[in-house]
Amino acid sequence: MEVGDARYHIDSGLLELSSNDSLALFAVDISDVTVSNPLKRGDGGVMVQSPGHFVQSFDCQHGTLEEQQKENPCQGPNFPARAFGLKYMGAWHDAVDGPSMKSEGSEYLYMYVQCADDTLKPYSRSLVRDSTVIHGGVGGVVTPCTYNLQSYTPGCSESKTLNTHIVRILDPSAGYETPQGRGGLFASRYCAGKTNLAWSSSYNEGNFSGNIVDGLVVEPLGDLNQVGRAVSIVVDAPQDDNQVYFCQKIHEELPLVFHTDAFVFKNWNVEVPVDNSVDGSGAVLVDTRFAMSATSGKSLAVFEEDGAIDVRDLRLRIPPGGMNCGYSGDYYPCMYSSDSDSALDCYVRLFGSFYHEPKPFRSLELCPSWSAPQSLSCQGPNGTFDCKVAYPSQIPSLSASQYEESVSFAMV
Repeated sequence: MEVGDARYHIDSGLLELSSNDSLALFAVDISDVTVSNPLKRGDGGVMVQSPGHFVQSFDCQHGTLEEQQKENPCQGPNFPARAFGLKYMGAWHDAVDGPSMKSEGSEYLYMYVQCADDTLKPYSRSLVRDSTVIHGGVGGVVTPCTYNLQSYTPGCSESKTLNTHIVRILDPSAGYETPQGRGGLFASRYCAGKTNLAWSSSYNEGNFSGNIVDGLVVEPLGDLNQVGRAVSIVVDAPQDDNQVYFCQKIHEELPLVFHTDAFVFKNWNVEVPVDNSVDGSGAVLVDTRFAMSATSGKSLAVFEEDGAIDVRDLRLRIPPGGMNCGYSGDYYPCMYSSDSDSALDCYVRLFGSFYHEPKPFRSLELCPSWSAPQSLSCQGPNGTFDCKVAYPSQIPSLSASQYEESVSFAMV
């Protein structure tokens, strides 16, 4: 069975390259290539500089377990790669990811991707810029350091995903879990375990800091496009009954630490309604319910620094019905529904002129039937917890020129 699986993974790759050229600016440089109809194999049909694809050297002869766990571990070359103008077509099955370049400091530029599962996958210090996406409903559109799975360094630092244009999407349930998925446009499902043998003796924790997703637009396409959630950050401990099948108990536990600005979301404009009906998390879900260590009894998801997740510039379209007041425009993530007076301090931006300034609900003349949803939820092993999310409680006034700059950027 294992031999057959390994052979299938070898034969099903469409574009797989590794290079240990340390002198070139990019060890692998791909330009204007089109690949189509990748096969289902739990990863992408394009894999470049993967830790599992080593280049033979003195320290790395056969890729044995012993070689992978020594002080200078045998793994693929961690030298930057670049893909320019890559077109990735017809990846409509689940477990068929988008292109993957796992070496740190890599660049994806001007991609066009059709994919139902995890699509844009920057790793630490890597850049994804100016992408056009048609997406399905399994994984996320943006999944930095995908699942903390077999990358060169645990955690995720200084990745940048800029200018993402989602022209078509069908993801009404935010992924595949029930009763509502744990995914979204941004989806993580991080495994708090040592998923790379090379981490065995080198790391005591994985760190998250300085990751930015700036400039993301979801087109309404009439009323055809569907989005269940905007942002989902999930951490699971290794366990055999995990909904994420690759985060099994065989992996040694590894705490994941989310520092200030671990993830910053800027200039997000989700022009279709999201689903707040299940657990009030249509804007943001932070889910660590299954992150409890089997040995220490503590959560392996560590949120101790303020502003670990910054969603102050994430805008969601007000759904039909206009919050029972006939409003049209955008609302911002909020921890409270209108059942709580605290919701009055949450922000909305109503249409009515070309430039419209974000304001708290309490500044409006609310109609008696006003009904606003909770859209931000932090769920831990013992119920709700402080997941250090920064959402709009005070938004500085924007000038008209600043507003235009915040919503205009280059599209592919």
